[in-house]
Amino acid sequence: MSEACLLTAILLTLALVANTPSNTSINVAVSINALLGIVKAVGGDRVNVYTLLPEGVEPHAFQATSELVQKALNADLLVLTGHFPFEQQLLKAVQKPYVSLEDYEKCGLKLLMLTWGGSNKTNLHGYWLSPENAIAIAEAVAKKLSALDPVNSQYYHDNFISFKERVLVVFEDAKKTIESCGLKGVRVLATFPSEQYILEPLGIEVDDFIVRGENIFISGSDLARLYEKVVKGEVKLITASYMTKFMKAGEYAQQISKDTGLPIVYLQTLAYKLADYPSLISYNAGSLTSGYEIVKQVKQVKAGGLEWLYLGIIGLLAFISMFEAIVIVRGRA
Repeated sequence: MSEACLLTAILLTLALVANTPSNTSINVAVSINALLGIVKAVGGDRVNVYTLLPEGVEPHAFQATSELVQKALNADLLVLTGHFPFEQQLLKAVQKPYVSLEDYEKCGLKLLMLTWGGSNKTNLHGYWLSPENAIAIAEAVAKKLSALDPVNSQYYHDNFISFKERVLVVFEDAKKTIESCGLKGVRVLATFPSEQYILEPLGIEVDDFIVRGENIFISGSDLARLYEKVVKGEVKLITASYMTKFMKAGEYAQQISKDTGLPIVYLQTLAYKLADYPSLISYNAGSLTSGYEIVKQVKQVKAGGLEWLYLGIIGLLAFISMFEAIVIVRGRA
């Protein structure tokens, strides 16, 4: 074989190898479990995805440990929320490619505003629960994976498009279901700020929140206003995530429900607990419509109900005062 033919054969072989998808998996570390399903949907069988934050740990107070740093060092890509302090600690400790909030915003992620106490604050809690934001996160992840693994870029792009289409189809169905049962435009009392990203994309308005910060709950004056709105039929439901059943916030929600007669609709905020992200949308839409059916079957509060509700306020405020006293005593201990 001539040298020219040999060179041509080598070049053709190299070109073939270069265009053959790699079987080597990319290690992707997500900061919290909530991002796991989105990354898996985009990365498919080309990625090995694992979570950095230990299960059951409160992410706002968590500090990066040496074990966590090592897990981050083993990753080829970090997928972060851009919200938790331990993520910034990790970025200082390891030099790894990552995607975070600013990358998602470039792909169309929108943050909602919290309005209470006369001030507006950006809501960073659970923004990935909005279907459109989940799509933005998926797009940013697909772009980063394509940059790290260009041979498989079409694979990541196709997975992203598939994820986007599935989410949008289920999201549109959920909005139609919410509207058909009369829930669109209805005002609710949410337990945590993260629930805003489930409710408002579906056309349900959040009137107020029970939890406003760590050990900070809705004020007595706001509770009184809330009760008046309930009497007038302006607030129809209480929403809470399943995890609140094991928290003080859950006790608040149950007490308010008992005093007002408003049913609690429990929402799923952890997509990884279900089959996939679209299942999360369907599940929550179903829970909301079921809860609202209960409201429609319950008789309206009669004229004398306001007096009864004010008695409920007194009882609830006593409960709040007792709990705050316990928190203060424990804080000093």
